Amino acid sequence: MLDIQSLQLLSKLLNVSYLCREAGLNPRTIQSKLRRGTELTVKESRAMYRVLQSDLGAAGLTVTDKNGAAGEASPTWEDLLA
Repeated sequence: MLDIQSLQLLSKLLNVSYLCREAGLNPRTIQSKLRRGTELTVKESRAMYRVLQSDLGAAGLTVTDKNGAAGEASPTWEDLLA
């Protein structure tokens, strides 16, 4: 799932409005949550995560959560943006 802190980091690299539209979400609502730091709902988080998985997967990249997959040591978004 995608939390607001990760989305704030990703917003430096991604078009959040595009991500919202592809996820079927209102871009204004998500932009407002980004500015205020309000956490995403489970529905919002899952919808955007699925779009990221699909679009990045098409580019040959994978998306993992902060804990990695199946106990593997995978980089977090913070690691990738550092």
